[in-house]
Amino acid sequence: MDLSTLDTRAACDNSIELELRHPATNAPLNMFISVTGKDSAAYQNELRSMRNAAMRKAQMAQRKGKEQDITTAEEIDDKAVSLVVAATTGWRDGQGKKDTFTVDGKELAFNKDNAIAFYARFSWAKDQVDEFIGDIANFMQSK
Repeated sequence: MDLSTLDTRAACDNSIELELRHPATNAPLNMFISVTGKDSAAYQNELRSMRNAAMRKAQMAQRKGKEQDITTAEEIDDKAVSLVVAATTGWRDGQGKKDTFTVDGKELAFNKDNAIAFYARFSWAKDQVDEFIGDIANFMQSK
């Protein structure tokens, strides 16, 4: 067996589209988000950046002879959103074939800031995307 067929990093670097589902009924919403997997370079770079920042923060506190500040629930939520945003490469409304979502009657184009706001507001969508990008099988099926 050639292990290159099990290269999860290469597989996860390829964007795959998932369809969002209604948070209560699980019905398909005809809204699609393109993502890379948890082993992708984008996701791993964001994760490393977070880890490095946490280590620098702890080291600075230690140098100053202070205890490290407690991580708040808001910081944890923000980091979870950042990881999902790092893996998101685009979105589209399947009905109009537009590269936008409609939120509050306005077209929301994909960009990093809009993705942060979208996932922060619609945690059910963030959870669906997070679960999808965490399942390596979603990306290895194309191998």
